Amino acid sequence: MINKLIFFCVTLLFISSCKKSDVKEYPVSEAMKKACLFQKNSYWVFLNDSTGVTDCTYVKSEPISVNSTDELNNIVDNIQTNLQSGILHQFYLSGKLFYPHPTGNSFLVDIGYNICGPGKPAFILYDDGLTNHQGVEGFNCGSSKMPYWDYSDFAQLDKYSSFNVNDLLFTQVEDTRTIFLHPYSTQSNIDTVDFYYSPGNGLVKIVLKTDTSWMDRHIIKRAIVSWSLLRYKVVQ
Repeated sequence: MINKLIFFCVTLLFISSCKKSDVKEYPVSEAMKKACLFQKNSYWVFLNDSTGVTDCTYVKSEPISVNSTDELNNIVDNIQTNLQSGILHQFYLSGKLFYPHPTGNSFLVDIGYNICGPGKPAFILYDDGLTNHQGVEGFNCGSSKMPYWDYSDFAQLDKYSSFNVNDLLFTQVEDTRTIFLHPYSTQSNIDTVDFYYSPGNGLVKIVLKTDTSWMDRHIIKRAIVSWSLLRYKVVQ
């Protein structure tokens, strides 16, 4: 009887160890933290290029590290940074891309057009050395039993070795375009947002093409709204 009990316990330990070994962990890389993690008291002052109104995006509290599981129950590290701003709500670092396969870490920005997810892809730090990436970032708004996904298509458009905005010169800027639908969009009125991002410095320009009066289903007013960086301070 004792031998059987020992055999049973050893079997359970073996099965448990096998299950654990099948689970992968996707941490936020140190290179991603250097490029996109900003601490309390960092700020960026943006200029609305059409109205001349300025807005200060301010990191009001320390970033929060959380873990989540993906569609295969793998462990994905995430870092959430809450913002005080009139145009941006949070930064969100993810330990891997959702689709098509984990080739890098993603930096998401909540601009208030999310259905339920943490933000739109604004910068992807790839580890394959290639360019012109395209993909999808997804977020499960439901549960494992009843999943409901919020997707955003994105494309890596351009890389700039010299980018001047309001007399601020940056030596590395990438343009990532995210395509999405807000609640009252139609397939003919797909919205886009271009994020111009400088690693280690933050967003330097945001260009949003959308329906400015989207809360009224009967009025369609297409517009381009852009914000450009005036001054900033980063704490890392």
